[in-house]
Amino acid sequence: MARHGLRPGKILWEVQEAYQPGVVRRKLSRGPLEYAALWQVAQRLTDRPLKFGAICAPALASMLWNEFYDDDRAMILDLCDIMNAEFRALADAGCPLIQVEEPPHHLRAQQAGTTDADLEFQTEAFNRQLTGVDAEIWVHTCWGNPNQQRVHWEVPSYERGLPHLLQLNCDVLTIECASSEGRDLPLFKHVKTDKKIAIGVVNHCNTVVEPAEHVAALIRKALEFIPKEQLIISTDCGFGREGLSRRIAFYKCVALVEGTNIVRRELGLPRSCGSRGSELAYPTEFRQHDPVEPPRAAAQRLGAMGGRHAGPRIQARRPSLHVRACKQGRPTGVAAAKSSWCAKTAKACSWLALTQMLLRTDAIVIVPVISAPPPPGTPPVRRPGKYRAKPATRRAGAGRCSRRAACPRPGRPPVPPPSAP
Repeated sequence: MARHGLRPGKILWEVQEAYQPGVVRRKLSRGPLEYAALWQVAQRLTDRPLKFGAICAPALASMLWNEFYDDDRAMILDLCDIMNAEFRALADAGCPLIQVEEPPHHLRAQQAGTTDADLEFQTEAFNRQLTGVDAEIWVHTCWGNPNQQRVHWEVPSYERGLPHLLQLNCDVLTIECASSEGRDLPLFKHVKTDKKIAIGVVNHCNTVVEPAEHVAALIRKALEFIPKEQLIISTDCGFGREGLSRRIAFYKCVALVEGTNIVRRELGLPRSCGSRGSELAYPTEFRQHDPVEPPRAAAQRLGAMGGRHAGPRIQARRPSLHVRACKQGRPTGVAAAKSSWCAKTAKACSWLALTQMLLRTDAIVIVPVISAPPPPGTPPVRRPGKYRAKPATRRAGAGRCSRRAACPRPGRPPVPPPSAP
């Protein structure tokens, strides 16, 4: 934080100070990350290929406090071996695309004391964690997104770090582009690479939705330096992290698709519907676009499917659903959660508890709650409400109800009943 000039009273200090680094007191070993299990749970909910994103080992090392290793390089290499085991298990489980986040090259290149040897070590370590991973690999880079804030007020350049980033063993390299209005795009003029380049065309650090023509202009500028077969259209970074509202994020994605379609029409390419994002070039297995289905219809269709992309079995006759976990075909327990169809279970139980339950199951079955009608003559059950009138008492000799006697206002003594004659 010191190298960015952060101090108490600044929002970035508050955000960064809240991080509690893990303390390394013994040799690191593989723990219960269970990336493969997490991906399998999510993939059951859709028949479309699902990307999995994870932090890279060098970036993770910067969030740890080392009290065991002689130097941070030894810790980074152990972390690379751990992440490599997770990524290989994830790919073996069937995950087609893994996005590895934030190699530190472009950020470290901004520091005066960083040498080319330091950047070469970062490349070696990053590639070590991808050895033997049989999946398409995307590498995401950006200039930071803590609490929708900029770490650098003046957007830095990729110039020094780009040659090292292009040596990473990946299929797609993403760069932040919208924030700088494409200032670094000419760097690709003399670069020869077989990687696809994903450029950000909408900014994650402001709430203004870009016009489609503005997006199209940035794409046209990128096409001056990157062949259309290698160009992918994306966002600068994610919209979470206490950042943009869902509505603003949605319409930024709409602008991304509309701007891309303007350029695709100019190039004589088919229109993208944006159901899986928008691209000028995209991996072959993801190029087929289908109209977006309503969630209920999609889930009902997925219920009849099997195999790796099998979804939950849905019998939706009422909006209130019951989530039941089954293991090897036998019921093992019932989650204490009733939810609306879109599974907003946070009111009944925490997402953490529900996720932990689902990760210990082999199948997820969602069935409706069908309640039997109450017997005739059963009085209705009334829930206590904040504004419900409390029972009133009748004063002797009075012909009306006195709520003041029964329910005095705070600080006012109750009115005593009149004395008998």
